[in-house]
Amino acid sequence: MSDFLRTHSTAVSTFEFLGLVVLISLLEIAVPRKPRAGETRLRWFGNISSMVLGAISVRLLFPVLGFSFAALCAQRGWGLLNYFTMPVWLKGAITVIVLDLIIYFRHCLGHHVPFLWRLHRLHHTDDDVDFTTALRFHPLDSVFNAAIELGLVAILGAVPMVLLVFNLLTNAIDFIIHANVRLPERLNRFIRMAFITPDMHRIHHSQRMKETNSNYGSVFSLWDRLFNTYVSEPQGGHEQMLSGLVEFSHPKHQTLPWMLAQPFLRVKAEGPSR
Repeated sequence: MSDFLRTHSTAVSTFEFLGLVVLISLLEIAVPRKPRAGETRLRWFGNISSMVLGAISVRLLFPVLGFSFAALCAQRGWGLLNYFTMPVWLKGAITVIVLDLIIYFRHCLGHHVPFLWRLHRLHHTDDDVDFTTALRFHPLDSVFNAAIELGLVAILGAVPMVLLVFNLLTNAIDFIIHANVRLPERLNRFIRMAFITPDMHRIHHSQRMKETNSNYGSVFSLWDRLFNTYVSEPQGGHEQMLSGLVEFSHPKHQTLPWMLAQPFLRVKAEGPSR
């Protein structure tokens, strides 16, 4: 089984990606949270292109990723978990908790360290959040995130199978929480007691920087509640909330050349914590 996953983990991720694109697209049509605004084709082209360029950059720099890298670490005995004897389920639980917590802190740093904010802010310049916003990351940001994950997997000694499942889960949740989909209010409140929901994460894309610097979680809502970065509702309600960054509201910032230039641009009122 391990040999099969080592060989086909990329194919599994690809099929998941394509399936999610179809499913979430249909949900956005069936139960939209709000009407589309702006030029959808332009945004989609830029968002998908940035993802493709990021994936190519990561692959060129890190030939071994994800499950294959975790399997390599396990084979060579790298990582803290490989120094202790414990049930596989416990190692798996530790792997999931630590990975999600580190993703939370990495996201916080991406907002509060100026250099990292320059890499990350492209994700926040999308002025009409939908499932393609989950793809909108600068290639440099994608490389940085991949390097953090590889380092963490090596230090922790993450269980390969658990890492694969966790990555598949986070990919699915990332699409879902960015989706322009309306959930029944009771269901939304119930789910967000433990997990991130679209309404909860949408606040993170508000033009109000106080709201942008909130709701950093990736899978579990626990971390935002625990570290006091949780915001339950945007000021004025979701219907009045505007997405994006004011200083990048010009339509040109939805085009690929300007998106790629993003980390090198200086703008007025710049800064992750104003």
